[in-house]
Amino acid sequence: MDKAAIFKAHPIYIYKMLKRFVFVLILPVLKGAIQYILYRRISGVILLESIALAAIIALSVWRLLSFKVVLVSDNLIIEDGVILRKRAVIPIENISSIAITSHFVIGVFGAVNVSVNTESGIYGRKDFSFKMYKRDAAVFEAMIYGSPSQVEIKFTPGKIALLSATASASLTGLIVGVPVINRIGRLLNVGVDRILSDITELSKSIKSYFPPIVNAITIVFIAVYGLSFLIALSRNMFFRTSTNSEKIEIKSGLYFKHKRIFKISAVKDVCIDQTPLMRAFKIFTMRVGIGGYGGENGEKSTIVPAMKKRKIKEIFSSLFPVLAEKPDYVYCKKDNLTRRRFLMLPNIYVLIILGVTALLIIFLPSFERLFLFAAIVSLCFVSYYGYISLINQKICGISIGKTVVAKGVSRFTVREMYTPADNIGLIKIMRTPVDIAKNTCRVTVQVRSESSDSVKVRFLPYDKIKEKINETYGINL
Repeated sequence: MDKAAIFKAHPIYIYKMLKRFVFVLILPVLKGAIQYILYRRISGVILLESIALAAIIALSVWRLLSFKVVLVSDNLIIEDGVILRKRAVIPIENISSIAITSHFVIGVFGAVNVSVNTESGIYGRKDFSFKMYKRDAAVFEAMIYGSPSQVEIKFTPGKIALLSATASASLTGLIVGVPVINRIGRLLNVGVDRILSDITELSKSIKSYFPPIVNAITIVFIAVYGLSFLIALSRNMFFRTSTNSEKIEIKSGLYFKHKRIFKISAVKDVCIDQTPLMRAFKIFTMRVGIGGYGGENGEKSTIVPAMKKRKIKEIFSSLFPVLAEKPDYVYCKKDNLTRRRFLMLPNIYVLIILGVTALLIIFLPSFERLFLFAAIVSLCFVSYYGYISLINQKICGISIGKTVVAKGVSRFTVREMYTPADNIGLIKIMRTPVDIAKNTCRVTVQVRSESSDSVKVRFLPYDKIKEKINETYGINL
């Protein structure tokens, strides 16, 4: 690339600098202007604020005009700043991924948001983010990654819905929903307290053994989870993956349209996960670890939303050769003693729940039904934890060779992680007094990447792990 290609920011980029002053300056000045038009009076404070706002707008326009993205000699140059100018020079081969997002508001103006990530920087933050014209973003992408992908894989609405359901959480719905409900309530002159009061009245009409507060909590939980599901579904709608021999392109989104592009060579590891809901349907999801990508708002580089594990390996082993490897696993023992070790924590949690519930009922008998409800819910979670612990004993193992493969359970998710041995950044071996007595160990494998995917495998034979590490890395423990 000898001739320089220069791209300017879209004018909507001005908003990036102005948005922090919306409530401090912009709205007060607008309010003062309306008062002047209606009542013909203006205060000195509004005059000063207007001068400050005019100065900030001038600086924002200056920043817009001085911003540029340059592609020249296989380097990406980004220049930004007003008083303090910043200039970043990034070799194109060091770009790990590019994300192009859009939604209706900026789409009306023909703009998209472009994010450029490398393996450096802070995990969970975009390294560089700016607004570009949609047509310029298409040229920018083509100049970095070449021709479009050729093979496209689409997924059924049911599989996309399943991915959205597993990615949803009541906390997400609560964080998003409460501010929205509060603002809508102000417009309609209905407060959040009134909404909660209506929910309480509805809960009283539901006949059950448990008190109305339990019904109210259940209604709120279902409502915020449903909201979270709808948000995730809108983001994952029309999910499709396009590939060729060099790059992968992922598109999704209904309102927020999201496109992620990255080279296959930028992939550090491949994870095949199975969440509790997916376990009920005997399917898996696959994502990859890319330096600098993901983490923000829980974003992950998902390539397959839902599919049988055998099918995943058949389709993608040509792109990711690590999936075609024949692992030589070191497994934990399958005897009753090892099973009891896996079930130790669930059993302890059961005893704690029963003991705390009994004490609360003795000292606060008026809330007996509420405490019983909380205990039943907690015991359900612990029961599933015990079940998943038995699954962990059945599958957990590690293969250390040219390719490192680790199988285990991360929280409630069953995970298989595949990565070349050279991409391993950390193998941590921990031994408790019981492990020393039983000649076992716990192994944590972590990828050498900004995303740092990891898997913990428990109660493995210590001698075999030492042997495998010595054979692969030449380290004698």
